[in-house]
Amino acid sequence: MIQRFWMFNKMVKISPSEISLYFFLLKIAYENDHYTFEISDTKITNELGLNQKTVKSAREKLEKLGILEFKTTNGRPCYYRLFLSYSFNVEKKNNVKKETERTEMYQKCKVPEILTQTEIPIPKNSDIPPWDEFINYARTLANYEVHLDLCVKEKYDSWIKNGWKNSSKRPIGNWKATLKNALPYMKNSQDKGSISIENIPNIKRPEP
Repeated sequence: MIQRFWMFNKMVKISPSEISLYFFLLKIAYENDHYTFEISDTKITNELGLNQKTVKSAREKLEKLGILEFKTTNGRPCYYRLFLSYSFNVEKKNNVKKETERTEMYQKCKVPEILTQTEIPIPKNSDIPPWDEFINYARTLANYEVHLDLCVKEKYDSWIKNGWKNSSKRPIGNWKATLKNALPYMKNSQDKGSISIENIPNIKRPEP
């Protein structure tokens, strides 16, 4: 995310205060192990040495650029959500609010049959979660995007076919953690045609 931000900064000149705020928020996200969190303006101003007016202006600019979204509520710390992926084409960038509305609309719509069930039988008395629990958890992850549903479905089916093992034939213990780690690779594979890290074979070194 740091590398992506610097590449983005080469195309869109971001002010020092905006850069300072973004990296501080990225630090908070890392410490919380999640890209959605709450933090007060007072803590930000104390940490960065910026006044509230500058902080407000900086986060509004970052939201306008599509890097993050925030929500303020009286009596509560400010809510932030950092986006893992954002367009470099600022002129054609979709408004964050509209993107959120489309996501909510999608979730309310009827999902195609292929994404609501699986024909692969799940062994009885197993730790394998049902498909609806699996996909519903995926949709709560910070780096989830609507178009990844089919990739998640394919991953779920492949794990079941493998006896609830990943492509490296390793048993899946904590499926939520495994899915959370796999989701960014699903997105990269779909966006760039890259190979998932799970598909990279183990290379055995030749004996001397």
